[in-house]
Amino acid sequence: MSFPVKLSYLSDREAIADVIYRCVLSVDIADKNLFDSSLLSSATLEFNGTELIGKQNICTSLFEKVSKLDSTHHVSNLRINLLDNKAFVTASVLAQHYREGEGNISNTQNMSSGGFNFFEVVKDEFEGIWKVKNWKIKTIWSEGDPTIIS
Repeated sequence: MSFPVKLSYLSDREAIADVIYRCVLSVDIADKNLFDSSLLSSATLEFNGTELIGKQNICTSLFEKVSKLDSTHHVSNLRINLLDNKAFVTASVLAQHYREGEGNISNTQNMSSGGFNFFEVVKDEFEGIWKVKNWKIKTIWSEGDPTIIS
């Protein structure tokens, strides 16, 4: 299943929220086109102190691994600080991960976590959409089998 990259009639604030949703949803539905649309090629990701530089590195280390799992990421409590052509966004994220094909099996091992995500996003004037420039994930809690993700 593929979702459209651009949605019609969004205000800047709605489009900024949408880039966060595009980014997270792309991993859950394994939509590489949606993932690519959400990050600048020079984007950075800091995940609990480990930094990845460049969309391709983020794709290899995050998207290619997690998109193969049965996962859902729930984004809430978005706060958007819009400053001209860039914005800073904070969000709470709840993530659930199961091995591929095991998400609907009762009592199967899983890995769940909750935490905060911090984004710096900018408007790509060439494509006319907002994209993530910097992304920081801070896990506050986790439970389950961490080998599911690794």
